[in-house]
Order: sequence, then structure tokens, then C-alpha cells
Amino acid sequence: MSEFSLFVDELLDVNEGSAYTPNDCGRGPSKWGVTLETYRHWDAGATADTIRDMTRDEAAYFYRFQFGWEPLRIGAIRSQAVAEKVFDLQVNTGFGIVLLQRAVGAKPDGKLGPLTAAAVNGRAETVVLQGIYDAGKTHYEEVIAAHPEFDRFRAGWMARLAKGIPSIINV
Repeated sequence: MSEFSLFVDELLDVNEGSAYTPNDCGRGPSKWGVTLETYRHWDAGATADTIRDMTRDEAAYFYRFQFGWEPLRIGAIRSQAVAEKVFDLQVNTGFGIVLLQRAVGAKPDGKLGPLTAAAVNGRAETVVLQGIYDAGKTHYEEVIAAHPEFDRFRAGWMARLAKGIPSIINV
């Protein structure tokens, strides 16, 4: 099974970073990629100061136990590479599980249950990663089509999507 501890450094230190942003795309302040809007789902009393003062350990705890890895059952995915790509997409888009489900032909309900886990774990890692990449690319293109002002994020989004994808996959 996949392990959060093997991905947390990449997620926090490389993909998200510790910079405080006063207004992240209209979702309020953010740090470590955690926006105030999202954090308030777990702590209704959170303020901009809560986010500004968030430590790396607090962010890691949030991503593992509150926002995602454990509640979403990412550990049910055997391939570490697939689990990391799915969780990174969940963090970046909020739709990582849905994109995974589209990639493997499972019902796109956003829940990584036994049927989705079996569909993922029963396929070759490269096949699943190709499907995730394709579903992610389509998602970003749809977001940009609906919000042309987000085109400025295209290069960064696509680079992040391609990261960790083996060179044998068509990106």
C-alpha cells in the first residue's frame, strides 16, 4: 500500500511551498497550499492569522488526516506513484479521485471505495498514470475554457501534472 510519509516532503516543500499568499485566486489567504476557505471546513473559527502562522507540521497533519490522504483512503492504492499523482491532483484541483475514476472507468463519485481501488490496483501502473494524465489535462483545459483568466496558470499546471510521470507515457 502507498504511504503518505513518502510523499509529504514533495507535496509541501516542492509542490506547494511555505510562502504566505494574502489572496489565493479569491479563496482567501493560503500557505503550504492550504487556503482559509478550505481550512474553515475543519475549523470554522480560523482566520488569516491561522493560515499565516501555520507550521509545516500542522500543514502535514492537515493534508494527512483532515483534508485527504486518510479520509480519502489514498493508501488503498498499491502503487506509490499513482497514489502520489492522485493526491497531488486532489490538492491542486479538488477532483483527484474523480480524475482517477475517469482514468480507470469507475463511477466518478469522488470516493475511493473498494470498486475503485480494485479497478486501479488491477491495472498496470503506467496504464493508470496515462489515464490520470489524460483526465487531468482535460480537466485543466475545461477550467481554462470556463475561466480564461486562469490561462496564466496553464504552464505551471501542466508541468505539475507531468511531474513524476514516466517518460514512456505520452505527455
